[in-house]
Amino acid sequence: MRSECVVGDDANRTFAGTITDGATNKSSLVMNSAGRTQTLNGANTYTGNTTVTAGTLLLGTAGSIANSGTISVASGATLNVSAVSGGWALGSSQTLKGSGTVSGNATINGNLQPGSSPGLLTFNGTLTLASTANTTMEINGTTRGTQYDGIDMGSNALSYGGNMSITFGSAFLSGNTTFDLFNFSGSQSGTFTAVTSAANYLFTLNSGNSFSANDQLGNTWSFNHSTGDLGFTAIPEPTTWALLPALLTTLMIFRRRRR
Repeated sequence: MRSECVVGDDANRTFAGTITDGATNKSSLVMNSAGRTQTLNGANTYTGNTTVTAGTLLLGTAGSIANSGTISVASGATLNVSAVSGGWALGSSQTLKGSGTVSGNATINGNLQPGSSPGLLTFNGTLTLASTANTTMEINGTTRGTQYDGIDMGSNALSYGGNMSITFGSAFLSGNTTFDLFNFSGSQSGTFTAVTSAANYLFTLNSGNSFSANDQLGNTWSFNHSTGDLGFTAIPEPTTWALLPALLTTLMIFRRRRR
């Protein structure tokens, strides 16, 4: 069983107490008051999910949601962790997901899943992906934010680490394509240990600032940490290779006639 604490009214609120699990069930927290701020000042211990569908959920200097399994921030909503001393850290067993905004410096030790099938997650502060982090990007097309996931950093510092997993909804690509997974203008450091994919395109990119590999179809994939871009270079279509001898023959005949 689960119990749910829903926060949503016409006033800004501060809660200094502690939200805990029940004796026989998990507790969860939902913030759904647009334009309002709910501040948590207690070291909450509930293990259910935290969902910010509207408004701002703010962690005070002593506020914590360290045991909440999945933290979801919807588009237009904000998780404000700027008051957390030393920066906010997502635990190794936690997941952060959604298309909203995280304000304040953040370190990801667990799972980072930007987007809402797909979407953009914005960080208004530094983002550090620790060695235990696993970042998952969903790609279903070539339009950023609606067909593939992205992370927006602005001028804030980005530090890569851990692994990044790419999931593809279908085999849809042709030609050459660049996916702007991380958009930032600030400083960048670190590298992923590996970038791997699943489903329709299978590849593994090993460590390095810019590395590449071929998938099972022969296409070339690359990731550049300096730009945050995932690159795709398609192999020539079989029909192109089949037509090449005919094109060369035609060219030779044309040159002979001109003589």
